[in-house]
Amino acid sequence: MLILLYVLFGISLVYIAATEKFRHYIQAYTIQGILLFGMAILELKNFSILNLILILAETIIFKSFVVPYLLRKILQQTGIHNVHKRSLQGNYTVLLMLLFLGISLVLAHELSIPSVNEVYMVIAYFTLFTGLLLISVRKLLFGHLVGFLIIENAVFLFSIAIGNEFPLLVNTGILLDIFVAVLIMSMFLTSIGHKMGGFEAESLSRLKD
Repeated sequence: MLILLYVLFGISLVYIAATEKFRHYIQAYTIQGILLFGMAILELKNFSILNLILILAETIIFKSFVVPYLLRKILQQTGIHNVHKRSLQGNYTVLLMLLFLGISLVLAHELSIPSVNEVYMVIAYFTLFTGLLLISVRKLLFGHLVGFLIIENAVFLFSIAIGNEFPLLVNTGILLDIFVAVLIMSMFLTSIGHKMGGFEAESLSRLKD
């Protein structure tokens, strides 16, 4: 069962990097929340009821419902639907993803620790590189926001890789980071972005003027 979750999560990462429609970003991110919940429940052994409630809130409620809802609201209010025409095309991003997968395998093997689940380290590295890729190759700020949220998923996976004990503080920190990120970016995209005349990442440089 865990192998299936690993494969599906990896496919969702490649799909996000390859697609050029932002609504597909949201759909894939929603699915990732469900997959992360399944991984946490199947992998983690020693956790309290409070940990279980927080994991459920973070993955199913927040990642699969609250955040996707906020992201859809951003798309509706900004009127942006596709990646910028000057962004790297999907077929090239898929090639980069294959490269990052190889790098993730090497890093997980070379930096392996007996007490750390190496499979989760591979997935976590791969997720981290996917988020960084979105931030690097997408011109619109919405792509950067999704990239940051993907990196948060990588932090979640790194936490699972550490061991069966799921740090309560890490859970709380991730929830806070995601909430603040979506809140700030939604304010920027819906208010400041309109005043600046665009939603491209390059428009951030105008804040210095």
